[in-house]
Amino acid sequence: MDQFCPLTTCRTQEAMCRLNALLTFLIIIGSFFYPLIMLLLFFDFFIRGFLNPQYSILANLNKLIVEIFQIQSKSINAGPKIFSAKIGWLVSLLACMFLFLKIDFGLYVCSIILLVFSFFEAFFGFCLGCKIYGLLYSKQ
Repeated sequence: MDQFCPLTTCRTQEAMCRLNALLTFLIIIGSFFYPLIMLLLFFDFFIRGFLNPQYSILANLNKLIVEIFQIQSKSINAGPKIFSAKIGWLVSLLACMFLFLKIDFGLYVCSIILLVFSFFEAFFGFCLGCKIYGLLYSKQ
């Protein structure tokens, strides 16, 4: 059963969300070697969380992959995913601040948080941000 969503009534495809998490996971791995790549995540999370996911580079790449490989998936509520993108934006904002301030420990902590969240979504379909969302909105 989908979670109740006061943010939106929009739907999204589970496969696209998991692919998005996989690409995020790979980008974070790449950021350990090329830290400026974190800026890509910062902007992409902002677009997905606050603007319109149809303008997201990663979302469009995932849409192409789903179409090419004709991946079938179920439709899910987009609200928790939008909330998760906002969490991702906040953590990537902190990571970028640490990057530019040359505070490596903070950058690594933020990167590991994003890595763990994206890993669970990509490989197990378990969205930690969605669970946080459910906890926050179940108390209202």
